[in-house]
Amino acid sequence: MAIVRDLSGNTNHLDEHIPTPGGGGGGGGGGDASAANQVTEIQRLQDIEDKVDLVYASIGATDAIGDPSDDDVTLVGMARFTATKTDAFVTDYLTNNTAATVAMDTSVVRIAGVDYTPKFAVISATTAGDTLIVAAVTGKKLRVLDYVITDGAAVTMKFRSGTTDITGPLTKGAAPGFSANGHFETAAGAILNINLSTNATVGGHIVYIEV
Repeated sequence: MAIVRDLSGNTNHLDEHIPTPGGGGGGGGGGDASAANQVTEIQRLQDIEDKVDLVYASIGATDAIGDPSDDDVTLVGMARFTATKTDAFVTDYLTNNTAATVAMDTSVVRIAGVDYTPKFAVISATTAGDTLIVAAVTGKKLRVLDYVITDGAAVTMKFRSGTTDITGPLTKGAAPGFSANGHFETAAGAILNINLSTNATVGGHIVYIEV
């Protein structure tokens, strides 16, 4: 016999007693009268019960619906069990877990899984030609992630890897902002210079990494 209960666990007006072939009529009515269809319906409900038994057995349910010896398909039982387990999970999470503190780690820059330490250098140039910003590091490129430059007179400026231009001409002060990919970089083992077209007071700073 398969029983469907209402939200209060009652079976009044909701019982669907499905007789076996050759037996008497059912209490709920409305089902197909043929014996074949009755057998099919009974088997369908039994299959549901068997599946619910397996699920509840795997998660340690104690509701009667998890008892393989009965044939109840108690939907309200499943809902109550799910609500109880969910409430218990949320309570446990809120009780035993503290909020995570999330902050950006600015001490390193990670590229392809490798951490690089950002470094800083001052830009201070007053005469035409090249002025050193960062000395060469053996086997390393100097990659500029951010820079700020200002000028006190009409002057054309360029960043250079040794004596090779690595930017176009800059005719005004600039502050392009941080780029994780880098704005430009020297060749490996080369110095980083700033080049002025004429005498002028140029200042600023850079953030760079050695790669």
